[in-house]
Amino acid sequence: MGKKLGHRGRALALAAALLLLSACGADANGDATTARSPAPETEPVESAVQPAESTPPLETESAPETETPVPETTPPVEEDGPVTGLVAEGPAVEESWFADAVFLGDSRTDGLMLFSGIKSATFISHQGLSVFNIDETDCIDRNGEKVTVLEALADQQFAKVYLMLGVNELGYPSVKSFQDAYAELVDQIRALEPDATIYLQTIIPVNETVGAEKGMSKYITNARIKEYNAAIAQVAEDKDVALVDVAEAFWDENDSLPADYTSDGVHLTRAGYVHWFEYLQTHTGSSGETTADPVPTPSEAVPAESGS
Repeated sequence: MGKKLGHRGRALALAAALLLLSACGADANGDATTARSPAPETEPVESAVQPAESTPPLETESAPETETPVPETTPPVEEDGPVTGLVAEGPAVEESWFADAVFLGDSRTDGLMLFSGIKSATFISHQGLSVFNIDETDCIDRNGEKVTVLEALADQQFAKVYLMLGVNELGYPSVKSFQDAYAELVDQIRALEPDATIYLQTIIPVNETVGAEKGMSKYITNARIKEYNAAIAQVAEDKDVALVDVAEAFWDENDSLPADYTSDGVHLTRAGYVHWFEYLQTHTGSSGETTADPVPTPSEAVPAESGS
């Protein structure tokens, strides 16, 4: 009985052991399975920093900006350069336009200063001046000292320089010598007034009939004046300066200076000087002219001077 029980007990013990092992194996198996099972292929955690090639550039869509208006800069206004060539007719300028102008010349220019109505311009002129003596004759008063026209001109900078010479040179045999001396004078003026517009004025004609009655020199003729005016026009072209054809304002149907514009055949009446000024007002070559009030035209004659 005991033996049987022993076998049975052993059997029972074995069975119990097997059951115990089975239970332990299941638990161990479960744990081991979890431990031994290959780690699941987890998706890679996206790194905060991804490879450059796979990271599209960060496009920040800026919120629609209210465009800051760029101030429109006005291009600099270029001042007109010196006027050159033959000056055409344009709107009349006011007398004040000549405030920065200087007039160089002989006794005809003296008359323009005295009788034309030009008040704001500067005049450096003298009776008997010519292209041959303008830089040699001490005839201009400067603080009690006599200086030449060019020395007086050097004292101030002007925007416009008007030149009227030629009548006193008509007796010279060579037009070429006049032209050369005139061209040299333009160079001297330009050196002294580098920023100025230089206006060469053609010689106003004469009235030979009136002149003959008043003792005008026989070499002063309109034929000669035309030759000299052609020379002045050539200098204007060669030196690239302005040419104001004042003479065209005075030729009458007889190819002469009208008798009512002259007192002695050469010098002008007051009306003649006013007419000269009116022509200058409408022949400036300026782009910013303003219409001027009409200039009164008195009729009284200007006393004649001997010489020009």
